[in-house]
This record gives sequence, C-alpha cells and structure tokens, in this order.
Amino acid sequence: MESKTYINQLDIETLVKLLWANKKIIISITLFFAMVSIIIALSIQNKYTSSSLVKIVNSDEQSSNASSLLSSYGGLASLTGIDISSLSDEKASYVIALIKSKKFLSELLKKDDSLTQKIFAMKKFYPESGKVDFYNSIYKQGEDKWVRKKSVGRSIKPSYIELHEYYLSSLDIHKDKDSGFIKISFTSKSPIFAFNMLEMILAETNLYIKEDELKRVEDALKYLSNKLETVTTDETLSTINQLIEVNLKKEALANINEEYFIKKIDYPFIAESKSSPNRAVICILLTFLGFLLSLAYVLVRNYLKNEDQRS
Repeated sequence: MESKTYINQLDIETLVKLLWANKKIIISITLFFAMVSIIIALSIQNKYTSSSLVKIVNSDEQSSNASSLLSSYGGLASLTGIDISSLSDEKASYVIALIKSKKFLSELLKKDDSLTQKIFAMKKFYPESGKVDFYNSIYKQGEDKWVRKKSVGRSIKPSYIELHEYYLSSLDIHKDKDSGFIKISFTSKSPIFAFNMLEMILAETNLYIKEDELKRVEDALKYLSNKLETVTTDETLSTINQLIEVNLKKEALANINEEYFIKKIDYPFIAESKSSPNRAVICILLTFLGFLLSLAYVLVRNYLKNEDQRS
C-alpha cells in the first residue's frame, strides 16, 4: 500500500516537472487562445431582447354562463361552430402554436415585407443613430435589392418557409406552469426592431384570432337565424334565441376590445442593455480550452518521444 502511494507521488512529481519544463509552450498556447477569444468576443454583434408577459382573456364576459349553456346543448353548439373547448386551458397552447407557425409568419410578412431583410440580413445596429446595416452580399439597402447567390431550392429573396427558421431562433415563447401566463420575447441586433416585432406579433395575434372568431360567429348567426324558421317547439326556440344572444355578445365584445384574446400584463420594451453575448464568459472558456489543449499537447509529445526512444 505504501509502495503504491509512493509510485503515485512519484508520477505526480514527474508530471509536474514535465509541465514545468514545458511552461513556455503552455503559456504561449494559452495566451494565443486568450487573444483569439478576445477577437472572437469583440467580433460578435450585440443582441437585444424585448419581452412581454401576457394572459389569455375570455372572449366574452359571460363565459361561465355561456359555457354552462353550451354544455347543455353540445350537439347544437357544435353545428353552429361554437367551440366549447375554446373555454379551456388549451387556449394558451393554441396561441403558442399559432405564433410559432409558418402561416402566422406569412401573415406578418403581408403586413410588412421589410421584416424579411431585418430578420435575415441585418448586420449591425448603431445605438447613436438607431440605424442598421445589412450584409451587402445578401441585400443592398440603398437599392432595396436582394443580391445573394441563388442555390438549389432557394430563391434570391428568402421565402417565408426559409425565413421561418430564423424567426423561430429569435422568438422565445412558453407558458408558465404556475401562473398560466405566457412569456414571450423576441431577440435582434436592433433593440428597436426587437420591440417593434414583439408589438406586431401581439397585435396580429389578437387581430388574427378576432377575425377568425367573428367569421365563426357570423356563420353561427346565419345558421341559427335559418333554424328559427323551421323550429316548432318553444323549448328549442328558446335555446336558439339564447345561443343567438351569446353569439351577439361575443360579436360585440370582439369589435369593442382591442386586446380580444391576449392581454398584456408586462408590456414590451426597448432594451437598454444587451442580452448577449457574454464576452467575459467567452474569453474565459476559450482561454481555459487553450490551457487544456496545451497540457494535452505537452503530454502527447512527451509520450511520442518516449515511444521513439524505446523503439
């Protein structure tokens, strides 16, 4: 046992002497990686994040009464297009899936086509002026012209399908399990664009769902109005009138409320400080990697040297 301890101590002493003898190599490699890490850290553009906390709101103020009524007449409600499940917690999942979808991005691009170059080709943001530069090899800002090389399956101007990957990489949206609220954020090299983009996403989400709901309400009212002409029993007539009243209330509230489906709790903001990169961490990690590689280089070189001497 003592001999084994002695051997371990001897090995450690030998290793320390070997590393000390090659300290110049270790320091040189480590310093090289330190310098490279500084260059890399400084070359990475700042990114800014704008975030917001939102909650799902009921599409009408009488949701509990409406839910009770529709549950009692589920068959008729399904024919009118009234979705009972929309009153459940699945609303949050629907909003998240909608905002992440390619369809939603295509609708955003219809409202503002300049989103394509701001998401895909932005190079640098200038805090002093608030202006941005774009990669000249991709998009010429002065000429408003896409100039990137055409590749297989890709057009010169990125399609919304290609852009969708970049959109998702800048977007972060999830539901808080405890509160049920939705946290959403958007990241860009420009804090102004990050803020504007997030505002647009929230506004268009409300508008998109509102228009869809109004279309369903319109179809439901047409169906119920036609049904009134064929109904003979007082009970069914009363039920249809109540369903019409529910839909009229939903229609009125949809037209009145700007924040129809999602309501802001914490409003989007223009970030005053960057969210990334963490240059200190980059420098520390790359420098430490250089140190480890220098140790590995010394050990491997010494091992190969000993092997040559034995042979």
